Amino acid sequence: MRAIESALYVLSDVDKRIFASESLRNRTAKLNESQRKITSYLVYSVYRKKELWIKIVKEYLKTDWKSLEPQVKNALLLGTAGLIELSRFTSSVLVNAVVDSLKERGFTRASRLVNAVLRKIAANGRKKVEELRDTNTVENRALLYGVPLFAAREWIKDFGPEDADMLLKYNAMKAFLSFRITPGVSPESLVHDIASSGYRVWQSPLVPESLRLAGSAHPPSVSGFREGLITPQSESSMIAGSFFIELFRGGKALDMCAGRGIKTGQFIQSCPDAIIEAWEISRKKAEAFDREMKRLGLSEAVNIRQGDALKLKPSTAPSIIMVDAPCSGSGTWKRHPEMKWKTEAADIDHLVKLQESLLEKALEMVVPGGIVVYSTCSLFKKENEQVLSRVLKRYNNFYKIEVPIKGIHTRKTKKGIFIWPDLPWLDGFYVAALGRTS
Repeated sequence: MRAIESALYVLSDVDKRIFASESLRNRTAKLNESQRKITSYLVYSVYRKKELWIKIVKEYLKTDWKSLEPQVKNALLLGTAGLIELSRFTSSVLVNAVVDSLKERGFTRASRLVNAVLRKIAANGRKKVEELRDTNTVENRALLYGVPLFAAREWIKDFGPEDADMLLKYNAMKAFLSFRITPGVSPESLVHDIASSGYRVWQSPLVPESLRLAGSAHPPSVSGFREGLITPQSESSMIAGSFFIELFRGGKALDMCAGRGIKTGQFIQSCPDAIIEAWEISRKKAEAFDREMKRLGLSEAVNIRQGDALKLKPSTAPSIIMVDAPCSGSGTWKRHPEMKWKTEAADIDHLVKLQESLLEKALEMVVPGGIVVYSTCSLFKKENEQVLSRVLKRYNNFYKIEVPIKGIHTRKTKKGIFIWPDLPWLDGFYVAALGRTS
């Protein structure tokens, strides 16, 4: 079955630190729509609850899990996730497809082990999951909702047990695709064109410049993408970008951590006369930034500089700076579930030091009377509130600017706001703004 084979290749790609979404686009390009959907479903089923599948596999594995080759581990995880989460196949068909695919890749001996373990899981796996549900501990809830245990404990500490439990549930929610509409383009026309291709699509009631899809899609295949009329972007990211746009009062703008240019493009489209400079440390992302600006027809509107933001100097002192800092990405784990299993508590401490350094650099560069907007796609206060608190103790010439983002999808804090990931089109996000005294 080609979907099983493609899914196993995607899992191998992710082991090499390739995003699952990127690998899926490449590995399923020649599959039909039905096969693409099955491949995607299988891959994301593995990563949404990876630690749970490992625990179940270990129940029936006589060999040490760590001693297995990565391809064999992936076959066991894929088979387990499919047997427990996917109902469209009979268990024997799924197990045979996984085993045959493993044999074709040269793992004949290991395929026998995989076959034996998966057949036991087919018979007893769902029962094991129900046994975990019967014991309501933090450890078991983290497993069942697919969240690293350190993160579940951090959320309890940050938000209390009730909100932390909601975050666990939101993490298990499927993420759906939303598009930012290019200014001047008719939403009605886009809805008509996209719907005619078979997608369920409508204009967002929360973010008027956004279109919502009832599921996911390969963006280049959606009408309007190649022409630059729409841009894939979560509604949380659009909300954060709109706040930066609202605070802009002219002068030079700087995007210190521009990534692939999604928020930069949003800013330029809304403020076409602005002078903006963008920095990005990753050469690969800087190249993707260039491609994004070309797609949107904005190449002449921005100066992208590839380099370390802690070492670069702006050509002109900026009046407003966006620090969309590198972070754990914990707010986007339902969209990129493979990333949560690559993150450990120690990684957060390293990121916090970088976040503080970037924010301090921004505070030193911005002109008197200027503004610095700090944001992350993290739901850990360590990377947000606590970063701002420590930095502001060293910079007493800055004051907090109220973030005018309200509603049931937000949580207000002393320094800024969290955008809650309680809809399929919303990622977890944090936004705060600081003004420099004149």
